[in-house]
Amino acid sequence: MLVTTLAVGMQGLAAEVAVSVDVSKHSVQVAEPFTVETRVTAPVGTRVNFPEVPPTFGELEVVDSKDTFDIPDPQDQALRSWTRKVTLESLVAGEHVIPSQEIQTERNRENKIFRTRQQKVAVMSVLENQVDPLSFRDIKSTVDVEVPQAPSHGWVAWLAGGVVALGVCTAAVATVVRRKKWIAPREWAIGELDQLQRECATETPGTKAVYARLETIVKTYLEVQFSIPATQQTPRQLLEELNLVENTGGLSNKLAELLKASEQARYAGWELDTSELQQATCDARELIVALDHSSTLAMAHGNGTPQKREES
Repeated sequence: MLVTTLAVGMQGLAAEVAVSVDVSKHSVQVAEPFTVETRVTAPVGTRVNFPEVPPTFGELEVVDSKDTFDIPDPQDQALRSWTRKVTLESLVAGEHVIPSQEIQTERNRENKIFRTRQQKVAVMSVLENQVDPLSFRDIKSTVDVEVPQAPSHGWVAWLAGGVVALGVCTAAVATVVRRKKWIAPREWAIGELDQLQRECATETPGTKAVYARLETIVKTYLEVQFSIPATQQTPRQLLEELNLVENTGGLSNKLAELLKASEQARYAGWELDTSELQQATCDARELIVALDHSSTLAMAHGNGTPQKREES
């Protein structure tokens, strides 16, 4: 958590006004909300004007904003505070900048402008900072086991030792085979959707949270299976890239419906009941299957990673 305070040592109003910016997180994942709180403390009688809240700060989308203005300071009766709390999130991975704000103050006919400092936030893909799902996990190297032999029992001892050694090797191979469970990107996505559908039936995750996960699952599948940087693209960029491939109009329309519904849930307060959320999960499953069977998409993009992924 970083707090930036501006205090200008000038006569009059500037010496009595303090501006601070508090960013809740400087490292988040795609579609993970975080807050930026700007607070101004000034003497009683001061007028403070904040700029209008834009819909976006570059690739950072404004989810919500709340103003609490002209409130008495609990520690000093001669001061009042103005606070603006903005909730942001991004569907595009990378380092993003929260630009500086210009805040105007007026007291005794004297106008001043204060500028906050820029803040940087790193938005990470869901595949970053995780163990590689394509690599073997927790599989140890082969260990040679020395089988003790009796000092003298002839061929019987040798036969018994051979049987024991064969049993050890067989058990070791069986163990490794059991641990090498491979799963295709499609199967991974279907498993995630099944889990989400169960949560919709037993819990109340909320329409916005459900669609955020649906969008993340579909984008992650496209990124792993076809090397399309879906988690780093805006919905418009992703649809444009998909439309470049022949015979994918139907797939593009289904994906556009999912992304549009996700935006309505995020920004328009769209709420669905349990049965409708489960149907949305089924629709996402049908989209994954259709994408997986698209030969033209596979030919255009190939497989970004090996077709199989190991499951822990």
